[in-house]
Amino acid sequence: MTESDWAPGGSAWQTAVVILREAGIAWIPPFADAIRACGGRPVLLTGALTDAEQTALAALVDRIVTVADPYDVEESAAAITAACGPGTPPTGVITWSDAAIVTAAQTAAALGVARTDPKVLELARNKYAVRRALREAGLPTPGFALISSADQAEEVAHEVGLPAIVKPVNGSGSHMVRCVNSAAELAAAYEELAARIPAGQLAGNYKLALGSIDPARQFLVEGRLRGPEASVDVVIRDGVVEDFGLIGKFLMDDKFFELGLVKPPLDLAEDRTGPMVAAACAAATALGLDQTVAHIEVMDDEALGPVVVEVNPGRPGGALVGQMISLTTGVHMAEEAVAAATGLPRPERRDPLLPIPIALCMFYPTGSGRLTALHGVADLEAHPDVLAVVTTVAPGDVLSDEYEIFAVNALVAGYADHEDLVEVYHEGRNLLRFEFEPVSEPVSEPEPVIAGVCDV
Repeated sequence: MTESDWAPGGSAWQTAVVILREAGIAWIPPFADAIRACGGRPVLLTGALTDAEQTALAALVDRIVTVADPYDVEESAAAITAACGPGTPPTGVITWSDAAIVTAAQTAAALGVARTDPKVLELARNKYAVRRALREAGLPTPGFALISSADQAEEVAHEVGLPAIVKPVNGSGSHMVRCVNSAAELAAAYEELAARIPAGQLAGNYKLALGSIDPARQFLVEGRLRGPEASVDVVIRDGVVEDFGLIGKFLMDDKFFELGLVKPPLDLAEDRTGPMVAAACAAATALGLDQTVAHIEVMDDEALGPVVVEVNPGRPGGALVGQMISLTTGVHMAEEAVAAATGLPRPERRDPLLPIPIALCMFYPTGSGRLTALHGVADLEAHPDVLAVVTTVAPGDVLSDEYEIFAVNALVAGYADHEDLVEVYHEGRNLLRFEFEPVSEPVSEPEPVIAGVCDV
C-alpha cells in the first residue's frame, strides 16, 4: 500500500472503515484489529488531538482525519469526502461510544454507505420510545411514564406504581438511576436529576434532543421489576437475530452498578433461560434493528415474566462482556459489529478457548478525583480463582463513583456456587485501594472497555 493509494480516489479507500472518536484511546486498538480481521483498513475521524494523542493514534490506524466537531455530521461527512474523493466513499462509519452511535450512523448515511437506519438507532437509544415500541409489539413492560417537573410526581407515581425507578431517557453506565418509594421521593429525584445532569460529569450525553424529549429535563419513570437479571449480545443480519447466550448478574449494589457477571447464569432455572433470550431477540425485531449488534438487558420479573430492561444498539456489551463471549464461544463481538455495519466479510469463528463457566468481577473506584495510586492489583492477580486482571485506569485519570467506571476487572473460574463467587468478589475488593487528590475540573466520560482475548 503506497501513499498514492490513500490519495482522493485511491484504492485504499474502497475498504476503509471510519472509526468516529470523540474521546479516549484505549478502545481504538481492538476496534482497529476487528476492522483488519474483516479485511478493512481503519481510518480515524476525530476532533483536535494533542501531540501525544497524535503519536499514539497514528500507530493504531492507517489514516487520521480531524474535524472541529466529530458530532457535526455535515462537517464530518465533508472532511471524509475531501480525504477519500467524492466517488470513493469508505465502506462504513462506526463507533464504540454510546454518545456517538447515532452520529456515526448519520455520518454513514450522509456518505451513502449506511447499512443501519440512523432513525432506528435513535429510537432504540431513547428508553421511553423503546418502552412504547415494545408495548405496542405486545411484549411485557412495566408501568412507565415521562416526568417533566416535580409537580407531576403524584400523577406519575399513580400512573406507574411504586416502588419505581427514575433514570435519564438516554443514559448509560447506571448514571443517575434512582429508586423511589413515594411521590415525595419521586419529586426529590426529579429535582436532583434536573439540577445535576445539565452540569454533571456526563452533561454532553444529554445535550441533543430526542425528538420532542429534552433528556436534560425529562426523565423516564418505570415500575420496579423484581427477579433475576441477565444480558444477551445479539447480531442482526437481514432481519435474522442471532444470540450468544445469557450472561447473568450475580451481584449488584444499591446504585444498580453491576459488580459481577457470570456465563452461564447461576441459579437460573433452565426453563427460564430460553424465554429470556427469546424476549431479547423479540425486542431487537420489534425495534427494527438490522445490520448491527446490540447488548440487551432482560429481567425475569416475578409477575410479568421476561421483560426487556434496556437495549444498547450499535455496539456489543461493555466492560469485558465481549471477552467473556469470545472465551466461551469463540465469537468476537467487535468483528461481528464491524461486519454487520459495513458488509465486510465476517471472519471465520474460532473454537472457544475456555468453554467452561466463567465470571467477571468488576471493581469500581471508591471515591472521586484524580487518581494518584492504585494498590493491590498484583495481589488480585495472585488470587487462586483469578484467571486474568485488566486494569483500565492509571494515576492521573480523573474518576467518579457516580457511574460505572470499570477500573479493575478480574476474570474468575473454579467457583462452586453463587455464595462462593460473591465471596471471591469481596476478597478481591478488599485487596484494592484507590487513592485520590481533589480536582475542580469536570470528570470526563470513562472510556469503554473492549478487550481482546487475554492470555489465560
